[in-house]
Amino acid sequence: MGSSLLMSGGAEFGEVILVGAKIGGQLDMSGSKFTGKLNMEAAEIGGYLLMSDGQFDEPVSLIFATIDSGLNLSGATVASLDMTGTRVNGELHLGSGNSPAVAWRENSRLILRNTVVEALQDREESWKGVQLELDGFTYSRLGGFGAEAGRDLASRKAQWFIDWLAKDESFSPQPYQQLASVLRAAGQTTKANAVLYAGRERERGEAQGRKRLGMTMLSFKWLVMTMLMVTIGYGLGGRYFRALWWVAGFVLLGLAILSVVPWPADIPQSKDIFWIFACSLDLLLPIVELNKEHSTFVMETLGSAPATAWVKYYFYVHKIVGWVLGSFLIAGLAGLTQK
Repeated sequence: MGSSLLMSGGAEFGEVILVGAKIGGQLDMSGSKFTGKLNMEAAEIGGYLLMSDGQFDEPVSLIFATIDSGLNLSGATVASLDMTGTRVNGELHLGSGNSPAVAWRENSRLILRNTVVEALQDREESWKGVQLELDGFTYSRLGGFGAEAGRDLASRKAQWFIDWLAKDESFSPQPYQQLASVLRAAGQTTKANAVLYAGRERERGEAQGRKRLGMTMLSFKWLVMTMLMVTIGYGLGGRYFRALWWVAGFVLLGLAILSVVPWPADIPQSKDIFWIFACSLDLLLPIVELNKEHSTFVMETLGSAPATAWVKYYFYVHKIVGWVLGSFLIAGLAGLTQK
């Protein structure tokens, strides 16, 4: 069909089959009522698909459809909508400051698996009561026609985006990475990092393991991710500074141990608190050696005396912690923790 198809104006329809339909212009269903299933699988629409203010009592299928201009659902009441593999070469409009939000029926689903749109425009209530499937959903920007300055999609708090992604009960890293890339392109780096952090935390929860005999068996992946979380915050933004707290804690612990253990009588008293601090720090730092005397004093002088031999074994652990922290920092700086 080379021209537009008009099904608007308050008309009422039962089951409608438009599978593979080729509509050169727009498909207008705005304001009409559909009491049966609406199947538009693989449809090709050359203009806009207008479903605004319509009522769709049964699930709507737009699987593998192509819409050249945009899809408007503002003010519509929808049972469920499946847009798997659909491409919208324009805006997915779910409401704005100038138009009401789409309303979802009870237990409704919006499936956006492998869906591609240019822009996403909504109101906050556009997502109320709907369960999402977002794996593979890609979009170039947030906000579109009718967006209000200061209240548009990109200006919302990071927690709103995290809660939005959580509406998809089946976890995949892709929706978090997709949203973070769009936020970062919009200059919202802090929000992007918060979204990525939430994604990594959710991934860590998924990796926790299955319950066996009433106990949760922790996986190796969970252990590694937990170490990355507590040491460098997955290498996201200012969370790197967590590593400094660990460094400070172990340096002070080493200082405390060296301050309370009995030293051999022939050790010069000139080794004051600053020398002890430097010694603890030196033994924590991987690769770099500030003063060979530090290692000799702890590992040989104290380590050979029966009363203080245990100090040597503590500082073996001290060194291992330094290597672990250093490895995680390097991995984070290289971007390896983001893969």
